[in-house]
Amino acid sequence: LKLLFVHGRMSHYAVLGVSRDAPKRAIRSAYLRLAKQLHPDVNKTAGAAQQFQAVQKAYNVLSDPEKRKAHDWELGGKSGPAPVGDVEPEDAGDFLQQAWRQYRKQSGQSQDYRSRVEEEHRTQSVRFQQEMFRAAMTRNAVRAFPLMLPLALIAGGLYWNNIGKETEKSMRFDEKGQAFVLDAYGRWHRFPPADKMDQAR
Repeated sequence: LKLLFVHGRMSHYAVLGVSRDAPKRAIRSAYLRLAKQLHPDVNKTAGAAQQFQAVQKAYNVLSDPEKRKAHDWELGGKSGPAPVGDVEPEDAGDFLQQAWRQYRKQSGQSQDYRSRVEEEHRTQSVRFQQEMFRAAMTRNAVRAFPLMLPLALIAGGLYWNNIGKETEKSMRFDEKGQAFVLDAYGRWHRFPPADKMDQAR
């Protein structure tokens, strides 16, 4: 191995005891062998649990192509820029891991915040348009009222005048002031309630 430690910690290749060019089959075999030896249910010696966790972490990194590429870049000896994307820098030390997780968490919270702000803005926009529509309808009704009132009075006058004319056609009085009404068949009938009292006396 060219480098057994990175950022003060043993490389994952060294933890599993494999070379950097080891194939996936060799990495898995080394992991299963060490996991059986260091499992807490089997190995009760001091430090076995921590070693078992290190073996699990090493296998999780080296069994994933993207994470292994990032680990190789951390070890050095690889050309090209540092790996980017959603790969979590497992080998960057506890501080960098915490910083990375915090950044991912804040990015997700920022996205949720933007979504909530956009939804609230759309809701307020719809409410504002509804209020503006109601206000416009109220203003138009107030402006139209002075114009509609004379028309309503004229229409009412014509209606009552027409009723009066129809009444005159369907009712008549004799020389004594007695009232007669015309039925639907053209026949006249006495209608005492409408008698002209002055003439009747």
